[in-house]
Amino acid sequence: MRARRLVVLTAALALAAGACQTDLPTGIGGAPVASDGGASAAEGAASAVAEPPLDPVRQAAFDAQARADLAADVVRRTERARRTYGDDVPLRVESGLFVLVGAERGVPFDAAADLAQRALDVYLGSFFARRPDRAVTVYLVRSAAPFSQLCAARFPSGCEGDLGAYSRTMRDIVVNLGPGLPTLTHELVHPLVQTDFPRAPAWFEEGIASLFEKPVFDPPGELHGATNWRYDRLAAALATPAQQPKVHAQALFHMSDFVLDDFDRDLHYAMARMFCQWLDQRGQLWAFYRAWRDGVAGDQTGEKSFAQVTGLTPEEADAPWLEWVKRGR
Repeated sequence: MRARRLVVLTAALALAAGACQTDLPTGIGGAPVASDGGASAAEGAASAVAEPPLDPVRQAAFDAQARADLAADVVRRTERARRTYGDDVPLRVESGLFVLVGAERGVPFDAAADLAQRALDVYLGSFFARRPDRAVTVYLVRSAAPFSQLCAARFPSGCEGDLGAYSRTMRDIVVNLGPGLPTLTHELVHPLVQTDFPRAPAWFEEGIASLFEKPVFDPPGELHGATNWRYDRLAAALATPAQQPKVHAQALFHMSDFVLDDFDRDLHYAMARMFCQWLDQRGQLWAFYRAWRDGVAGDQTGEKSFAQVTGLTPEEADAPWLEWVKRGR
């Protein structure tokens, strides 16, 4: 889940005034910890300006410097973890990007690290085109108390819930593996989307991330999401006359980051998750993601890209999606 979402205008004014950016810790299940709606003001501005490509020599130099900066960032994060937890702390660097740290004794570290690398092989090999150029520290615990303590220590705004959180500014992830390892595969999505599709709205980012709360590596080399506990929340809404009118595909395309996290946030997360699962089962999720990412300047809501990929408007997709949901997926 991404950190507690702030008004983008406020963030932009703070940046313009030279103020320090407030930490924005992102997560799984329950209330979000923080978020900036998928992109910081600086990221949004940068992605809106088309820059001429560098010549090959300058591009090679730029890429080499980025690799050096990333390697140095990994070293800094590794050294900080060992200063904090001791030289014998369980620690692995996955995909040259994610510094996994066993921050609580008895955490199932090797199993979590193996799952992370297996997921990252697909995330970076098939789903996301642009790799982060900065590292991310992933603190792994197995119970709620250490999770809360780490959130308080690492995120100035703290965390809500007790499963997982990602800080977009600190570039730290905290995961409680006690309820299950796949909280990790959810949280790893956030820094990848932050780099690859910085203007993605929160509902879409959370829908993709939560899809991998129950990862399925079948067929080999692929990664999909099986139905999980979020389905029950959506089914309950469809069976409740007062909430049934809220469950429509088109509502997602116009859902602000703040509405996503209002008093119906559990329902909104379930809708986003099950909509992404429906698209994934149709083989259209990642084509839609790429089309929207590449065309977002002229398609902020994603409706044009969705129609391009599926041949349906969100309104036209509503009936087949709901029929799929009601069949019990």
